[in-house]
Amino acid sequence: MAVKAPFSPKELERAVNAGKFEPVYFFNGPEEHRISEAVGIIKSAILKNADPSTGWRVYDLAGTSFGDLLADVMTVSFFAERRGVLALNLSKEGGRGSGEPRLDEKEQEALLKYLESPSPDVVLVIACGKTDGRMKFWKDIASKTCAVHFESSEADRRRMVGEKLQSCGVKFSPDAREWMIERFAAQPALLDSELKKLGLYLGGKDSATLTDIEACLSVPPADDVFNLAESIAQKKMDASLEALNSLRKRGEVLLPVFAMVVRQFRVLLVLKSCKEQGLPEAETAKKCGVPPFFLRKYEDQERKFTTDQLKKCLCILSQADLKIKSSGLNDWQVFEQEIVRLIGTGHRAKAV
Repeated sequence: MAVKAPFSPKELERAVNAGKFEPVYFFNGPEEHRISEAVGIIKSAILKNADPSTGWRVYDLAGTSFGDLLADVMTVSFFAERRGVLALNLSKEGGRGSGEPRLDEKEQEALLKYLESPSPDVVLVIACGKTDGRMKFWKDIASKTCAVHFESSEADRRRMVGEKLQSCGVKFSPDAREWMIERFAAQPALLDSELKKLGLYLGGKDSATLTDIEACLSVPPADDVFNLAESIAQKKMDASLEALNSLRKRGEVLLPVFAMVVRQFRVLLVLKSCKEQGLPEAETAKKCGVPPFFLRKYEDQERKFTTDQLKKCLCILSQADLKIKSSGLNDWQVFEQEIVRLIGTGHRAKAV
């Protein structure tokens, strides 16, 4: 049973707390923080009624024998209580072969055979990163498990950040709320820790202004992404690749960063269209989906492109998106190559 993320963690929590567990979960995709959150919900629910020393075991297949994992899930629990087993790194990551299964052919057959008739007292959670969805092995796993692919759209991430802000107990001013959504939609994994920091800074106050937020919060990579797009606009190859490398070295996940770059160019194209139509600033900001106080920065960048250049950039980025998701190559290397294309294949910024 394949399920498309995003799904509500509260739905999962309600189900497992009511004892409604699936025998096998298959969590995969680039959103590691959401996968970890889902795994944590299942683990907490199981350990409410299980011995902590035996109720939850973890097997990292990057350094553990698959045979040990298989023997564990096939072992009948002595007290017939439900227990959980977490399997990590079933897929290879980084470099050539990224997204391919780590198991050999016989091990793949053994796992698929187990999935046809899983142990009734074991909840097996398979947590992967990127998988090559074209491969039959991953398709077979997805068809035999509760499979969730964690790869939310930008609109979904913005909605989820907004919902978390709504439920965190702090009332944000409109511009503060927009600032938070704008900055954290690309890296929602940072939001929980930054909200805790904000709570300490507020010292018991239940409201926050933009001044409060700017004074105490760390800034996710929105500015770096903006600078990356700026460097591309100015045909600065070295600066563009340096900005990309900085994001990679900080441990950022590529797909959210890539989505922000795509959004950046979409906003610039919409903004240019609004300018050509002579729309007022408030309506322009609404159509662009950005706070009015951010609009000036976008306007400075928009003037460096023609409409055709922006359309060409989005076409190249669309091709890059397909390569990143289907080629099995290193994501960052693919994106780097497409940045070179953006700058080097007839893309010329206008002088300002």
